[in-house]
Amino acid sequence: MDRRPRWKHLTASGYGDVRAPSSFIRWLRDYADLAPLEITAEELWELRNGLLHMSNLNSSQVRSSSVRRISFRVGGAGVKLPDTGSIHYFEFRGLIDVIGLAIGRWIESYNVDREKIHKFVERYDETVSDARLAMIKLPQ
Repeated sequence: MDRRPRWKHLTASGYGDVRAPSSFIRWLRDYADLAPLEITAEELWELRNGLLHMSNLNSSQVRSSSVRRISFRVGGAGVKLPDTGSIHYFEFRGLIDVIGLAIGRWIESYNVDREKIHKFVERYDETVSDARLAMIKLPQ
């Protein structure tokens, strides 16, 4: 049984089991317009890696200078912060809006390519079936 978080299934559902680049990066490239935030999918992935694995902004790719260090800020939408030289800040609310639009584009892709629905159902059938097995009557 696949125990990956369900959101991983959502991003990976159109990409199969290809691992590089990550499904997260490919999904963002395909559906999210990150240009208004002035960040890339790779930078957002490395921010995630740093926060999740290192509890800071310094993922291994950031430390090796392969990817720019980014972080988010809250407040002052539309206000561009001066360049700090070491961290590029983007507006968190802007990211929420970008991801919301990307999810809409992703969902619409299922209307455009009806074959994706079949693959979606095939991949999720096991997940849904597993959920039904969770109800077990215990003897009194």
